[in-house]
Amino acid sequence: MASGSDTAVLVLTGAPGAGKSSVLEALSDLLADDGVGHGSLEAEQLARGHPWLSQAQCFEQVAAIARLQHGFGRTLFLVTVTAETADDLRGVLDAFAPSRSLTICLVAAPATHADRVLGREPASWSGRERLAHHARDLAVRVPELDGIDLRVDTDGRTAEDVAREVRDALDQRLRRG
Repeated sequence: MASGSDTAVLVLTGAPGAGKSSVLEALSDLLADDGVGHGSLEAEQLARGHPWLSQAQCFEQVAAIARLQHGFGRTLFLVTVTAETADDLRGVLDAFAPSRSLTICLVAAPATHADRVLGREPASWSGRERLAHHARDLAVRVPELDGIDLRVDTDGRTAEDVAREVRDALDQRLRRG
């Protein structure tokens, strides 16, 4: 994107099973209901396939999409990413080159992450158990990454409830702050 552009980015991160996709959808709906223009995307969708693309390749695509959407007049972006390192968080932000950003980590108990993964992934998928185990590990590690501005608990909450909390933080930190 052009240097100095008035671009705001909300990054939703967290371990698998944190609720990123559900909260992104609910938040996008809330913003649309409020008449707030925005673009939203799930970075992992750009890596899907075989072989799975690297984070760098994924973020290169995110940057291209961001440039295109910025050219269409969008200046607020919502993006989900399963960041396992602080470099992953920086990489997704660098893809947007925002003037303002907010990184929120969605958190829940490690067992909740694993249960959500097991509940959503087909039993026939060979990577299901491995992902659930990895989700437990990431549930502890991801919230401690450098670069996270706010942690929001999703345990026992609806995506809509969490999205309202995220929207309030967005209003305070990006849209009005």
